[in-house]
Amino acid sequence: MSDKILLAEEKFKVKSKISEVTGMIFSPFDGRKDWLVSEDGKLSVFVTSSSLHSSKKYWFDLSVMDVLAWDKFEQAIVVFVLGSSERVLIVPTKALFDLVKQSGRNLRMASDATVKLHIERLDGGYVLLEANRASMAKYYNKYDLLAQ
Repeated sequence: MSDKILLAEEKFKVKSKISEVTGMIFSPFDGRKDWLVSEDGKLSVFVTSSSLHSSKKYWFDLSVMDVLAWDKFEQAIVVFVLGSSERVLIVPTKALFDLVKQSGRNLRMASDATVKLHIERLDGGYVLLEANRASMAKYYNKYDLLAQ
């Protein structure tokens, strides 16, 4: 089975768990299967996935238009699926941007109008390279962040 199909199955499991944990009904945002919005329009959950590359990093490409659209929601969260539905980082977008900003960096747009993020497995945990290897431990499998 191809890596893309496996990742799609893992994303489906994560989206099901999101609905189960929150008790909310979600619908796709703008017809997109990877972007869920609560029925009341207050919570946005963007689910993205990557397999582990040979460099021991997970690579994520986020559309600049998507990143800008997250500001329209009362609460916006990105769920990074790290190859499996058993390994996810559930990160409020404000916290993500703050981590990068606090590191003295800015998210930069690539020539293809995407923002590149890299998460690395390090010492049994995960770090965000764009934030000077800031630990992502407090977001690891933290589905309860969706209910706040």
